Amino acid sequence: MKKGQLMGQPIMYLFYALVGAMILYFGITVIIGLQETSEDVQYVSFIGDLKKSVRTVYSDARGSTYGLEGITIPNGIDEICFVGSYEPSVVNGLELDTRIQLISDYGEFNLFFGGVELEHFNHKLDVVVNGTICDDTKDRELNFILENTGRAVEITRL
Repeated sequence: MKKGQLMGQPIMYLFYALVGAMILYFGITVIIGLQETSEDVQYVSFIGDLKKSVRTVYSDARGSTYGLEGITIPNGIDEICFVGSYEPSVVNGLELDTRIQLISDYGEFNLFFGGVELEHFNHKLDVVVNGTICDDTKDRELNFILENTGRAVEITRL
């Protein structure tokens, strides 16, 4: 072996180690990003399913009802509340209670999620709500019924 070859070999191993570390770092970053995207997709799919259910009931005959037990709830949502007029005794979670009190117009947002760290913890759904109704979703089921009242869709507890 020549002198130059002996000195160049450790530098090549250092280069290989550096490239390997960079590949691992960027690979892990991409995997974490995909998991976050998956959570966002679950949330958007959940809202889409709720809207589809409301449209289905609204287009049915007056008096028709639809249970929401079959809708898949995203991970991390522990409580769901629909608010027409605020009733603090109905809400279980302190964090969710605080979030609901921050909203001044329940015509703009009437659907609230508790126990999540999502960017969107509130939403507007075209339903009529009498008072405040909440459901503890730790059983992964929505215990609500949609009913067509003729001019609107009303949501009540199961």
